[in-house]
Amino acid sequence: MITAADAEDLIRTSVRRLAPRPVSLADALGRVLAEEVVADLDVPGFDNASMDGYALAVDGTGHGPRRSYAIIGEAAAGRPFTGEVREGEAVRIMTGGPLPRGAECVIEVEKVRESADAISFDEYPASGRHIRRTGEDIRRGTAVLHPGMRLRPAHLGVLASMGRATVSVTPAPHVAVVSTGTELVAPGQALAHGQIHNSSAFVVPALLREARAEVTRVETVNDDPAMLRASIGRALSDDLLITTGGVSAGKHDLVLDVLQQLGVEVIFWKVRIKPGMPLAFGRSARGVPVVCLPGNPVSTAVTFQQFVHPVLDALQGAAVPSTLRGRARLEHEISKKDRKRHFNRGVALFHNGEWRVRTTGPQSSGILTSLVLANCLIIVPEDVEHLAAGESVEIEWL
Repeated sequence: MITAADAEDLIRTSVRRLAPRPVSLADALGRVLAEEVVADLDVPGFDNASMDGYALAVDGTGHGPRRSYAIIGEAAAGRPFTGEVREGEAVRIMTGGPLPRGAECVIEVEKVRESADAISFDEYPASGRHIRRTGEDIRRGTAVLHPGMRLRPAHLGVLASMGRATVSVTPAPHVAVVSTGTELVAPGQALAHGQIHNSSAFVVPALLREARAEVTRVETVNDDPAMLRASIGRALSDDLLITTGGVSAGKHDLVLDVLQQLGVEVIFWKVRIKPGMPLAFGRSARGVPVVCLPGNPVSTAVTFQQFVHPVLDALQGAAVPSTLRGRARLEHEISKKDRKRHFNRGVALFHNGEWRVRTTGPQSSGILTSLVLANCLIIVPEDVEHLAAGESVEIEWL
């Protein structure tokens, strides 16, 4: 068995990034940027007002405001004032309005006394007050966004502000899911003795969609070599194949044999973790990654979090892992005797200025409701046998 860290390293070095393609900004949310974005214009492109008020020329004497400033026009966003402002004159200006020639500051409307054609005020404004300068946000020629960034709404706003209508991104991976087990029955169908409803066929596709992947097919297959070969053979035409079940060491665990018959190189099998030890990762002859998740419902979800996310990140060239970790103070002790890394389902709450965490109860890999109650995983490292109440522990947010 290999460690979780070694398994993740093997995944990241074995998976090739998908070819990038241009998409419209409307379709770019959540995609990973595949180009260096360099600004070809200043943002903003002109000096403008950051407040509603009056644009003024500053009195060079510094002796204080004139008793009255004549209003000579108006500037608003998209409607500039075309003349020039001189000492003793004011232009009414709205937020975002271009700063008129000659104006050096804006005094906010709340600070002035207005009449029909003039204003007066008591506080003399300094040069530059309430002005957004040209290029204050982005300077022409600056590298603003970098490959590997996952595009959020703010990124799209920056791209739009630079006039970009399209951007080069890595597309969403197309993923096939093959759920294996003769005992599996679709929800809504009656159960015979020994059968169970197939939860993995819904959990795994939902996790994929939540991760912004495209699920192309979901098939449930009995433990039959010919059926498995046909189903897995079809699925290997996608960008990623995920199987659930049939990957342990039992008589009817056929997935690894079938994969090897289809030319898939098994890079590792079994990881020193709990839950989810019987996990495998491989790569087809044409480079399609294959992740074989265990069949127990909790093991499936936990190993997806640990090992499918890194595959999705690598396929898209993401510079930052999509899973987030932090620390919290443990509310009760946790003990283990093996040398595995444990991922306990936990509930973290912010209390008295710090995050505190506890488990959701029994940690059996068959108790799927333990994940319903959880908002994080409590990570217990391989070489740790006991964590005391009050210790700081690493958690991974779900």
